[in-house]
Amino acid sequence: MPRWRPVRRAAALLAFTLLLVVVAAAASVEDWSRDLRASEAATARAHPDERLRPIDEVELDPRTLSLRIEELVAQRLGWRHVSTELGPSSATVRFEARSRLLFTDDIEVRLAPSPSGVGLTIEAESRSRVAVGDLGANPRNLRALLEVVRTGLIADGGL
Repeated sequence: MPRWRPVRRAAALLAFTLLLVVVAAAASVEDWSRDLRASEAATARAHPDERLRPIDEVELDPRTLSLRIEELVAQRLGWRHVSTELGPSSATVRFEARSRLLFTDDIEVRLAPSPSGVGLTIEAESRSRVAVGDLGANPRNLRALLEVVRTGLIADGGL
């Protein structure tokens, strides 16, 4: 039976590695009722998590703001810029984010006139390409995006 020892060691190592992956995934789940079923997240004015509410009254034009968001996201989050669509009073910026497990999420940032009539509002959504629970990745993407944008705009004096 000595020739089975390497196979048993390899099986044990594989089982241990798999256990570590499962534990790491479980540790990243923040909301068990949402994260195992949902594969997208979006900002909303009445969102219970204040960090996932739109950013209002940004006093920059759509072109300047979209360029600043592209720059901040590239520098601080390392996401891939996919496209930007500019309108006369709005813009949409799209990014791809790759998770630690190499899943790709699509992030869309929409810039539109603020409901108050002052400046622009920044709204965003994140979607997993794999249509199963995201383990909280999409809300994390949005919190990271909005934090980076808020911090960068405050530093610039645009907020």
